[in-house]
Amino acid sequence: MVKPSLATSVTVDVAIKIGLLGLLVYWSLKVIGPFLTVGLRSVILTVALYPLFDWLARRLRTRRLAATAITLLCLMIVVGPVAWLGLKLIDEVELVVGELDSKLLSIPLPAETVKDWPLIGEQVYQLWRRVATDTKAILLEVAPRLKPLGGQLLELSRAMLKIARRSLRVEMLGSLCGLSNSII
Repeated sequence: MVKPSLATSVTVDVAIKIGLLGLLVYWSLKVIGPFLTVGLRSVILTVALYPLFDWLARRLRTRRLAATAITLLCLMIVVGPVAWLGLKLIDEVELVVGELDSKLLSIPLPAETVKDWPLIGEQVYQLWRRVATDTKAILLEVAPRLKPLGGQLLELSRAMLKIARRSLRVEMLGSLCGLSNSII
């Protein structure tokens, strides 16, 4: 017969080992998780693009060149619109800044009916009128409060760009791996 203290000790040892094994499995899945989606996308792309790859390989008489062409086509499909949107955003920001500087873009004066709004009408009317007549003074007054927010937004956009760049690299590797698997 096993002593109660020995049985408890064995149970605790087994529980600790199972807990550590579960923790190891969890951490492994956290590390491998992002690559599982890339692997799944690679399989889907490989199956979907194989007829095009096969046709192109017969036309070009080389599978490597066909795989390169399809990879470049996929990259253009992904990177092209993203680059276009980024350039368009820069153009629009330049346009708005230029219009603000040249006074082409202005805030209209509020209607008198704004004063009649319940609870906030008078305050909104005064603020709106002040912003419409002296935008630079308002911006200079509010700038110290907006500066930290702007820094946080820039930091957020930098992090998003870093994630997008990393995701694009992973997608490129995944598509290359998927297409190279179809070559073999």
